[in-house]
Amino acid sequence: MFKAVIFDRDGTLNKFTQNRYVLTLEEFQLFSEVKSTLASLSKTKRIGIVTNQRCIGLGLVDWSSVYAMHRLLSEEIELELKDFPILVCPHLENSCNCRKPKGANLIRMARILDVKVSESIYVGDSYSDFLAAREVGMRFIHIERISSNLSYEFDFEKNICIIYSLEELLRL
Repeated sequence: MFKAVIFDRDGTLNKFTQNRYVLTLEEFQLFSEVKSTLASLSKTKRIGIVTNQRCIGLGLVDWSSVYAMHRLLSEEIELELKDFPILVCPHLENSCNCRKPKGANLIRMARILDVKVSESIYVGDSYSDFLAAREVGMRFIHIERISSNLSYEFDFEKNICIIYSLEELLRL
């Protein structure tokens, strides 16, 4: 039984923009099932987000704008940010150990949620999400969105499944 569900953000909970960076509150558009699914999951599971936001490191967006997006998300699912932790890696590639595909932030999130890595699931849409989960031994669920690409090999011993809507998580 899983005690925690950790989510990637862009492409998993919210839509990508044409330039692949979500830079403004207006561009931050949740997929239709996010509010109800996360609200339901939060009743029985601990939930959090681990996300790469390289756009901060590139100077395309500031921390206050990213925080406003996260505050909006927490309001949408009617949870306080203190009950819905979000870890953000703002760094550029190869400059830290918190940026996916490295798994340090997944381990940190499990600690924040007060669960073991083995009691957690990571839900994401990208290969780097999969690699981060595999690195730390966390189960991974791939959400297949139009924006994602399944052209890589899954290690099904470390994966649970591929889903097409977050609502499918409610059956786990």
